[in-house]
Formats: sequence, structure tokens, C-alpha cells
Amino acid sequence: MGIAGCYHGITIQSQPPPVLFSVLEKIYHLSITDDDYWERAGRARAILRKLKLKARTADALIAQSCIDHDVPLLTRDKDFEVYAKHCGLKLVVEP
Repeated sequence: MGIAGCYHGITIQSQPPPVLFSVLEKIYHLSITDDDYWERAGRARAILRKLKLKARTADALIAQSCIDHDVPLLTRDKDFEVYAKHCGLKLVVEP
């Protein structure tokens, strides 16, 4: 889940709840491990585009970071399901 996702539902006029900041401090940040990361993300996106599936660049970069670190992605965005099906992305599934 991206940082923006944490703010979902908070209006512009309201202050974020204090607990939000303590949660955000504990989120693990995935680093880009090598120069080939960009190429792998591009290949994943190309696989999906060849299959005529939706493949945004930002989604490819997020998916590839999770794939590289073997970390499941927590998201509500259904666009990542194609990365799970065709590229090896692990998703956290709601019970």
C-alpha cells in the first residue's frame, strides 16, 4: 500500500489521526537493488501489454519492487491482479 493509500478517506479540512504517523514510521520501504530493476519492470509491463492487459508504468515499478524483494503487495487496486497472474507478484488477499 502506498503512502497515499493511508490517507484514503481523510478530507482536506481534517487533520490526519495521530496514530497514522506512528504506523507510517513502521512501514518497510523497499529499495531499488540494482540497475536491472528498470529493465525487469519494463519486461513485466511488456508481457502484460503483449497480452492486451492494462499495464501502467507506475504499477510495473511497484510490482517489480515487491517481486524483487519477495514481499506481498497490500492493495485494493485490481490492476495488480494481472501482475500476480502473469509476473509472479504476490498479493495480500482479504479473508
